Amino acid sequence: MVVPATSGSYSAAPPREIPTPGTVSAQKTAYKTALDKQYQQALSKIELERDTKKQQLRQVAQQQKDQFSLQSRSQLEGKKLELDTALNGQLIMLQETAIQHRKVLEEKAAALTLDFQTKKANEDLMLKQYQIQKQFVDNERQLNVEYQKKQKQISPTKEMA
Repeated sequence: MVVPATSGSYSAAPPREIPTPGTVSAQKTAYKTALDKQYQQALSKIELERDTKKQQLRQVAQQQKDQFSLQSRSQLEGKKLELDTALNGQLIMLQETAIQHRKVLEEKAAALTLDFQTKKANEDLMLKQYQIQKQFVDNERQLNVEYQKKQKQISPTKEMA
């Protein structure tokens, strides 16, 4: 190639150096090292991106698990509350029934107690009447016996007179 000279004349291009095999080998090694470095950087970047995305997926999965667990616990607590409410209703009905039965039982017991007391009072009254009548009869007999004695004492005196 001809390069124009500054002074108006043309001169020949400076000769290029042909690389030596050692230089080529050194350039090849440097280029290979640069390529390996770029490969390792790209690989590290891809692995970092992969690890980051995996971590994000794990976090999303954990959030979904936590949300599902929370929903499940919430449903469980709701069902437990429903069950407690239903059982409390049954318990209240059972208590009301027991109270009614106790009331009936207490009324019957009070009626039986009153009946017993009435019968006992009547029996005591009849026993008292019996005792009074017996005492009256015993006293009447005693008076009769004494009257008879007096009559016998009076009668032999009348016969003698």
